[in-house]
Amino acid sequence: MPQVRGRRVSVTGVLAVLALVFAMGGGAYAAGRYVITSTKQISPKVLRALKGNAGARGAAGAAGAAGATGATGATGATGASGAAGVAGANGVGVSSKEIKVGEAECSKLGGSQFTSASGKTTACNGKEGSPWTAGGVLPADATETGTWVSGLFEKENEFSNTAISFTIPLAEAITSGADLHYVTLEEVENGGPNRTACPGTNEEPEAVEGNFCLYEGFSSTEASQYITGPEKFRAPGSHKKETTGKAGLIVQVGFAGPSLTEREAYIQGTWAVTGP
Repeated sequence: MPQVRGRRVSVTGVLAVLALVFAMGGGAYAAGRYVITSTKQISPKVLRALKGNAGARGAAGAAGAAGATGATGATGATGASGAAGVAGANGVGVSSKEIKVGEAECSKLGGSQFTSASGKTTACNGKEGSPWTAGGVLPADATETGTWVSGLFEKENEFSNTAISFTIPLAEAITSGADLHYVTLEEVENGGPNRTACPGTNEEPEAVEGNFCLYEGFSSTEASQYITGPEKFRAPGSHKKETTGKAGLIVQVGFAGPSLTEREAYIQGTWAVTGP
Protein backbone atom coordinates (compact mmCIF):
# COMPACT_ATOMS: atom_id res chain seq x y z
CA MET A 1 0.00 0.00 0.00
CA PRO A 2 1.57 3.31 -0.98
CA GLN A 3 1.98 5.82 1.58
CA VAL A 4 0.97 9.36 1.23
CA ARG A 5 3.63 11.56 2.24
CA GLY A 6 3.57 15.06 3.25
CA ARG A 7 -0.23 15.01 3.81
CA ARG A 8 -2.27 13.49 6.51
CA VAL A 9 -5.87 12.17 5.88
CA SER A 10 -8.36 13.59 8.29
CA VAL A 11 -11.34 11.80 9.86
CA THR A 12 -13.73 14.03 7.97
CA GLY A 13 -12.38 12.90 4.65
CA VAL A 14 -12.67 9.25 5.58
CA LEU A 15 -16.29 9.70 6.47
CA ALA A 16 -16.98 11.48 3.17
CA VAL A 17 -15.51 8.61 1.19
CA LEU A 18 -17.53 6.05 3.11
CA ALA A 19 -20.69 8.03 2.53
CA LEU A 20 -20.03 8.08 -1.20
CA VAL A 21 -19.47 4.32 -1.30
CA PHE A 22 -22.69 3.61 0.57
CA ALA A 23 -24.64 5.99 -1.60
CA MET A 24 -23.52 4.24 -4.76
CA GLY A 25 -24.20 0.78 -3.30
CA GLY A 26 -27.66 1.80 -2.05
CA GLY A 27 -28.66 3.16 -5.48
CA ALA A 28 -27.68 -0.11 -7.14
CA TYR A 29 -29.73 -2.02 -4.61
CA ALA A 30 -32.72 0.22 -5.15
CA ALA A 31 -32.50 -0.20 -8.94
CA GLY A 32 -32.69 -3.99 -8.61
CA ARG A 33 -35.90 -3.81 -6.54
CA TYR A 34 -37.83 -0.95 -8.30
CA VAL A 35 -41.66 -1.54 -8.70
CA ILE A 36 -43.55 0.16 -11.60
CA THR A 37 -47.04 1.19 -10.52
CA SER A 38 -48.15 3.36 -13.47
CA THR A 39 -47.66 3.50 -17.23
CA LYS A 40 -46.59 7.09 -16.71
CA GLN A 41 -43.36 5.71 -15.32
CA ILE A 42 -42.63 4.07 -18.74
CA SER A 43 -41.59 5.97 -21.81
CA PRO A 44 -44.27 6.16 -24.54
CA LYS A 45 -41.78 4.81 -27.04
CA VAL A 46 -41.25 1.77 -24.83
CA LEU A 47 -45.03 1.31 -24.41
CA ARG A 48 -45.56 1.22 -28.19
CA ALA A 49 -42.82 -1.36 -28.51
CA LEU A 50 -44.39 -3.52 -25.77
CA LYS A 51 -47.98 -3.44 -27.27
CA GLY A 52 -48.84 -6.78 -28.98
CA ASN A 53 -51.19 -7.48 -31.94
CA ALA A 54 -54.94 -8.28 -31.32
CA GLY A 55 -55.70 -11.99 -31.00
CA ALA A 56 -58.42 -13.97 -32.85
CA ARG A 57 -62.09 -13.47 -31.75
CA GLY A 58 -63.13 -16.00 -29.16
CA ALA A 59 -66.24 -18.24 -29.44
CA ALA A 60 -69.57 -16.83 -28.20
CA GLY A 61 -70.38 -17.73 -24.66
CA ALA A 62 -73.56 -19.59 -23.61
CA ALA A 63 -76.72 -17.50 -23.22
CA GLY A 64 -77.34 -16.39 -19.71
CA ALA A 65 -80.56 -17.14 -17.81
CA ALA A 66 -83.52 -14.81 -18.36
CA GLY A 67 -83.67 -11.99 -15.94
CA ALA A 68 -86.67 -11.30 -13.69
CA THR A 69 -89.56 -9.32 -15.17
CA GLY A 70 -89.26 -5.71 -14.38
CA ALA A 71 -91.96 -3.68 -12.66
CA THR A 72 -94.80 -2.27 -14.82
CA GLY A 73 -94.09 1.19 -15.96
CA ALA A 74 -96.37 4.09 -15.21
CA THR A 75 -99.35 4.72 -17.51
CA GLY A 76 -98.54 7.11 -20.26
CA ALA A 77 -100.40 10.32 -20.77
CA THR A 78 -103.59 10.27 -22.88
CA GLY A 79 -102.93 11.09 -26.48
CA ALA A 80 -104.59 13.95 -28.25
CA SER A 81 -108.01 13.33 -29.90
CA GLY A 82 -107.91 12.46 -33.57
CA ALA A 83 -109.51 14.59 -36.22
CA ALA A 84 -113.22 14.05 -36.97
CA GLY A 85 -113.94 11.65 -39.82
CA VAL A 86 -115.68 12.61 -43.02
CA ALA A 87 -119.49 12.28 -42.90
CA GLY A 88 -120.80 9.22 -44.77
CA ALA A 89 -123.19 9.39 -47.68
CA ASN A 90 -126.92 9.01 -47.04
CA GLY A 91 -128.19 5.41 -47.19
CA VAL A 92 -130.65 4.14 -49.77
CA GLY A 93 -134.12 3.27 -48.45
CA VAL A 94 -136.00 0.10 -49.40
CA SER A 95 -138.75 0.51 -51.96
CA SER A 96 -141.34 -2.01 -53.10
CA LYS A 97 -143.74 -2.59 -55.93
CA GLU A 98 -146.55 -5.01 -56.54
CA ILE A 99 -146.06 -7.95 -58.90
CA LYS A 100 -149.37 -8.82 -60.50
CA VAL A 101 -150.61 -12.26 -61.42
CA GLY A 102 -149.19 -13.24 -64.80
CA GLU A 103 -145.93 -11.31 -64.49
CA ALA A 104 -142.80 -13.37 -64.95
CA GLU A 105 -141.49 -13.23 -61.38
CA CYS A 106 -144.72 -14.46 -59.74
CA SER A 107 -146.93 -15.55 -62.59
CA LYS A 108 -149.37 -17.73 -60.62
CA LEU A 109 -150.27 -15.76 -57.50
CA GLY A 110 -148.49 -12.42 -57.80
CA GLY A 111 -146.33 -10.92 -55.06
CA SER A 112 -144.00 -8.01 -54.29
CA GLN A 113 -140.53 -6.87 -55.34
CA PHE A 114 -138.24 -5.06 -52.87
CA THR A 115 -135.30 -2.88 -53.98
CA SER A 116 -132.44 -1.75 -51.72
CA ALA A 117 -128.81 -0.72 -52.03
CA SER A 118 -127.80 -4.39 -52.09
CA GLY A 119 -130.12 -5.32 -54.96
CA LYS A 120 -133.65 -6.63 -55.60
CA THR A 121 -135.60 -9.33 -53.79
CA THR A 122 -138.86 -10.90 -54.92
CA ALA A 123 -141.48 -12.43 -52.62
CA CYS A 124 -144.29 -14.36 -54.30
CA ASN A 125 -147.65 -14.93 -52.65
CA GLY A 126 -148.23 -18.46 -51.32
CA LYS A 127 -151.30 -20.59 -51.67
CA GLU A 128 -154.14 -20.07 -49.23
CA GLY A 129 -153.59 -22.11 -46.10
CA SER A 130 -156.07 -24.68 -44.89
CA PRO A 131 -157.90 -24.79 -42.58
CA TRP A 132 -156.66 -21.79 -40.64
CA THR A 133 -157.74 -19.17 -43.22
CA ALA A 134 -161.16 -18.19 -44.46
CA GLY A 135 -162.65 -20.84 -46.73
CA GLY A 136 -160.47 -23.64 -45.33
CA VAL A 137 -161.74 -26.99 -44.10
CA LEU A 138 -160.78 -29.25 -41.20
CA PRO A 139 -158.05 -31.68 -42.31
CA ALA A 140 -158.43 -35.39 -41.69
CA ASP A 141 -155.92 -35.46 -38.83
CA ALA A 142 -157.23 -32.38 -36.97
CA THR A 143 -159.89 -32.23 -34.22
CA GLU A 144 -162.16 -29.41 -33.13
CA THR A 145 -164.21 -29.36 -29.93
CA GLY A 146 -167.03 -27.43 -28.26
CA THR A 147 -169.81 -27.51 -25.66
CA TRP A 148 -173.57 -28.15 -25.87
CA VAL A 149 -176.68 -27.98 -23.64
CA SER A 150 -180.31 -28.91 -24.14
CA GLY A 151 -183.26 -28.57 -21.75
CA LEU A 152 -187.02 -28.33 -21.14
CA PHE A 153 -189.05 -26.69 -18.46
CA GLU A 154 -192.22 -28.28 -16.98
CA LYS A 155 -192.83 -30.61 -19.93
CA GLU A 156 -193.12 -34.37 -20.10
CA ASN A 157 -192.06 -36.76 -22.84
CA GLU A 158 -191.09 -33.93 -25.16
CA PHE A 159 -188.07 -33.29 -27.36
CA SER A 160 -185.48 -30.51 -27.26
CA ASN A 161 -183.34 -29.60 -30.26
CA THR A 162 -179.83 -28.18 -29.94
CA ALA A 163 -177.75 -26.89 -32.84
CA ILE A 164 -174.01 -27.56 -32.92
CA SER A 165 -171.94 -25.51 -35.39
CA PHE A 166 -168.41 -26.37 -36.48
CA THR A 167 -166.12 -23.33 -36.37
CA ILE A 168 -164.08 -24.91 -39.19
CA PRO A 169 -166.28 -26.76 -41.70
CA LEU A 170 -165.66 -30.40 -42.52
CA ALA A 171 -164.35 -31.27 -45.97
CA GLU A 172 -167.14 -33.87 -46.22
CA ALA A 173 -170.23 -34.52 -44.11
CA ILE A 174 -170.32 -37.58 -41.85
CA THR A 175 -173.18 -39.56 -43.35
CA SER A 176 -172.91 -42.89 -41.54
CA GLY A 177 -174.84 -43.27 -38.31
CA ALA A 178 -172.15 -45.67 -37.12
CA ASP A 179 -169.73 -42.71 -36.95
CA LEU A 180 -171.99 -40.57 -34.70
CA HIS A 181 -171.71 -41.39 -30.99
CA TYR A 182 -173.28 -40.38 -27.70
CA VAL A 183 -171.01 -41.19 -24.75
CA THR A 184 -172.64 -41.31 -21.31
CA LEU A 185 -170.86 -40.76 -18.00
CA GLU A 186 -171.39 -44.44 -17.16
CA GLU A 187 -169.73 -45.51 -20.40
CA VAL A 188 -166.69 -43.32 -19.69
CA GLU A 189 -166.33 -44.96 -16.27
CA ASN A 190 -167.14 -48.57 -17.17
CA GLY A 191 -166.43 -48.83 -20.90
CA GLY A 192 -168.78 -49.44 -23.81
CA PRO A 193 -169.10 -49.74 -27.60
CA ASN A 194 -168.49 -46.02 -28.24
CA ARG A 195 -165.10 -45.88 -26.49
CA THR A 196 -163.13 -47.13 -29.49
CA ALA A 197 -164.14 -44.13 -31.61
CA CYS A 198 -164.46 -41.76 -28.63
CA PRO A 199 -161.54 -42.35 -26.19
CA GLY A 200 -161.88 -38.94 -24.48
CA THR A 201 -163.95 -37.58 -21.58
CA ASN A 202 -166.31 -34.69 -21.01
CA GLU A 203 -163.35 -32.69 -19.67
CA GLU A 204 -161.07 -33.64 -22.60
CA PRO A 205 -163.23 -34.65 -25.57
CA GLU A 206 -161.62 -36.65 -28.39
CA ALA A 207 -162.76 -38.29 -31.61
CA VAL A 208 -161.05 -40.77 -33.93
CA GLU A 209 -160.72 -39.64 -37.58
CA GLY A 210 -164.08 -39.53 -39.36
CA ASN A 211 -166.16 -39.60 -36.14
CA PHE A 212 -168.37 -37.21 -34.17
CA CYS A 213 -168.52 -37.77 -30.37
CA LEU A 214 -171.08 -36.18 -28.05
CA TYR A 215 -170.01 -36.47 -24.38
CA GLU A 216 -172.50 -36.33 -21.54
CA GLY A 217 -171.43 -34.06 -18.72
CA PHE A 218 -174.60 -33.93 -16.64
CA SER A 219 -178.22 -35.00 -17.10
CA SER A 220 -181.05 -34.12 -14.72
CA THR A 221 -183.20 -37.04 -15.86
CA GLU A 222 -183.36 -39.95 -18.26
CA ALA A 223 -183.05 -38.87 -21.87
CA SER A 224 -182.82 -40.42 -25.30
CA GLN A 225 -180.63 -38.71 -27.88
CA TYR A 226 -181.16 -38.44 -31.60
CA ILE A 227 -178.65 -36.87 -33.95
CA THR A 228 -179.84 -35.42 -37.20
CA GLY A 229 -178.25 -33.26 -39.90
CA PRO A 230 -179.43 -29.65 -40.20
CA GLU A 231 -180.35 -30.03 -43.88
CA LYS A 232 -182.34 -33.22 -43.19
CA PHE A 233 -183.99 -32.25 -39.93
CA ARG A 234 -187.24 -34.04 -39.07
CA ALA A 235 -189.83 -32.98 -36.57
CA PRO A 236 -190.18 -35.00 -33.35
CA GLY A 237 -191.88 -38.32 -33.89
CA SER A 238 -190.82 -38.60 -37.52
CA HIS A 239 -188.01 -40.77 -38.86
CA LYS A 240 -184.61 -39.60 -37.65
CA LYS A 241 -181.77 -38.93 -40.10
CA GLU A 242 -178.39 -39.73 -38.56
CA THR A 243 -175.95 -37.49 -40.33
CA THR A 244 -174.01 -34.27 -39.98
CA GLY A 245 -173.64 -31.41 -42.39
CA LYS A 246 -170.28 -29.89 -43.26
CA ALA A 247 -171.06 -26.93 -40.98
CA GLY A 248 -172.65 -28.77 -38.05
CA LEU A 249 -175.62 -30.85 -36.91
CA ILE A 250 -178.75 -30.92 -34.76
CA VAL A 251 -178.92 -32.88 -31.52
CA GLN A 252 -182.52 -33.92 -30.77
CA VAL A 253 -183.04 -34.93 -27.16
CA GLY A 254 -186.14 -36.76 -25.95
CA PHE A 255 -186.66 -36.38 -22.22
CA ALA A 256 -188.54 -38.99 -20.14
CA GLY A 257 -189.08 -39.73 -16.49
CA PRO A 258 -191.59 -39.08 -13.75
CA SER A 259 -192.95 -35.73 -12.72
CA LEU A 260 -191.32 -33.65 -15.45
CA THR A 261 -194.19 -31.24 -15.01
CA GLU A 262 -192.88 -30.48 -11.55
CA ARG A 263 -189.24 -29.79 -12.44
CA GLU A 264 -187.02 -28.78 -15.29
CA ALA A 265 -185.09 -31.27 -17.40
CA TYR A 266 -181.78 -30.51 -19.05
CA ILE A 267 -178.59 -32.14 -20.21
CA GLN A 268 -175.16 -30.69 -21.02
CA GLY A 269 -171.69 -31.77 -22.10
CA THR A 270 -168.97 -31.39 -24.71
CA TRP A 271 -168.30 -32.67 -28.22
CA ALA A 272 -165.41 -33.46 -30.56
CA VAL A 273 -165.20 -34.11 -34.30
CA THR A 274 -162.27 -35.21 -36.46
CA GLY A 275 -162.72 -34.73 -40.19
CA PRO A 276 -163.16 -37.73 -42.48
